[in-house]
Formats: sequence, C-alpha cells, structure tokens
Amino acid sequence: MKKMTLLLFLMGMFFNPNLQAQSFLHTTAYESQPEWQKVQGKADQAMVRKQWQTAANLYNQALNFIDDPEVTPQVPAEMEIKRLLDNLAKAQLLATEFGNSTRSVLNCDTMLRRQVRGIQVNKHSIPVQFQFGKVTFSDRGQQVAKQLVSCLKQQEIPMIKLIGHTDAAGDPQTNLVLSKKRATALESYLKGRGISSTILTEGKGEEAPIPIDNPDLYSPAEIDAMNRRVEIITE
Repeated sequence: MKKMTLLLFLMGMFFNPNLQAQSFLHTTAYESQPEWQKVQGKADQAMVRKQWQTAANLYNQALNFIDDPEVTPQVPAEMEIKRLLDNLAKAQLLATEFGNSTRSVLNCDTMLRRQVRGIQVNKHSIPVQFQFGKVTFSDRGQQVAKQLVSCLKQQEIPMIKLIGHTDAAGDPQTNLVLSKKRATALESYLKGRGISSTILTEGKGEEAPIPIDNPDLYSPAEIDAMNRRVEIITE
C-alpha cells in the first residue's frame, strides 16, 4: 500500500508541473528561513499539540539562535522577538501546571532571560504555584521557587517587584487580597534564602489576565493556569 501511494504521488509529480513547482517552492521557502524561524514553527506546532515542555524548550532555542550573531546575522523585528517571549512564558506556565516534569522548564534562560540582541526584557511570568485558595506553595511551586532563588543569586539583580495574579474564579476582592498575600509569601521565601535584592510586592488579583491572541487554542482550565502566576519585574 505504501509503495502504491508513493508511486501515485510520483506519477502526479511527473504529469502535473504545477504540483512540482508548488513542492519546490515550499521546500525552497522553508530552507531559506533562518534557523530561529524554523524552530519557532516547530514550537508553534508543539503548542497546538499541547506539548508544553517541548514548546518551552523550542521557543528558548529559537531565542538562543536569535541571540547568536553568527547564526542570525540580521536581527528580527522587535515584535517577532516579543512574540517569542510571550509564547515562551505561556508554554512555561502550562508546562509547569500540566507537564509530567518541571526539569526541562526550570532553567534561568527560560525563567529570567534579561535581553535578546539588545532588546531588554524586564517582565517575567514565573510559574510559582500555590495550593488552592492558600498562600502555601504546591509541590511544583516549591521546585520553581527554589530554582528562582538560584537564578536570582546568579544574576544579582538589585531590585525586583513581585506581582501576584489569580484566575477569575471566586470573589474579585478576595482574589485581590490573595494575590497580594501570595506575592508577599514569595518575597519571604526569597529573603529567607539569602536574596539581598530590594523586593517590592503588589497584588492584581484577576484584573490583569495574560494576553491571549488565539483563545481557541486553550481550554478554560489552561487559561486559568496561565492567569495564576507571579510576575517579576526586574530593574
């Protein structure tokens, strides 16, 4: 059956010049793409398949390619880089919530990348998770908080601001208070483990959901997971 299918395809290529041209153009267009763009395409496909950990790793790889002038001599438009950073943040949040392991997304490049080819990055969505309705870390939240300590010690950032966010479930005022308490809980954790940065905290509750340009890609549970986050603003 496979041989017959291949034979029919080759016959179609032979008798249909248009098909040959389309195939050639498609292959040529792909091969002419810069490496970062090829990897971004694979990451986008992984997001559609809900392979969050794979997507996070691929988006990070694409950003690494952009950051290398030898691999990417021509810097992409700033909006392209910001799109990669936004998608990396979403993939990282979902990988920590729904993935089988957090190891592949617990690294300083994905959590606290500071710049990409001169474009400064000062806002980072950190997937520190808490037990439902509480200010106590979940098991995975504990892992992320521990890795965050390591990253902050490596980078020695003088001032950071922690902004807590929640999903839209429950009372808005309760969520606002809870988000502030969670940001304060993370502040206490960081200070208790030797982070000497000046730390400011703020809670926004459900007021600032994560921007999503293709909501049909995500289930309500996945959107809620992305909104339950702590943002770190670095100075």
